[in-house]
Amino acid sequence: IDDASHRYHPSRASFEALYPLVRPGGYYVIEDWAWAHWPDYHSEGEGKELTRLVAELVAAAGSSKPLIASVSVFEGFVAVERGPVAREELGEFRLNDHITHCIPPPSVSRPPRRPGLRAGLGRLRRRLRRIVSGS
Repeated sequence: IDDASHRYHPSRASFEALYPLVRPGGYYVIEDWAWAHWPDYHSEGEGKELTRLVAELVAAAGSSKPLIASVSVFEGFVAVERGPVAREELGEFRLNDHITHCIPPPSVSRPPRRPGLRAGLGRLRRRLRRIVSGS
């Protein structure tokens, strides 16, 4: 159970060092992964939150079933089930080596703005005001 820094880089380093030691079928648990989404803490985590690590673990599960058999995400923790790959086959373990398509940083993955969306929302607001006012 990883209940340490609650920050991305140290938690990822711990995962890469310890996950190969988990027996096949065993679990690696990361506690409090969602702290950056909790109202009392969200402003403390800019760029350090564990959400990115959880997304990378899900991507690795989709890319390499022998490495990660499953990822179960809960509000308070995430449980990563070790797949059957032998420790010797992992060599120097790096998570990125087991993800087919790397996940870009959050700042890169912003969806493009759709033209006309703002105008459509303005029309909707005006229509709702007319309905509410009865005119």
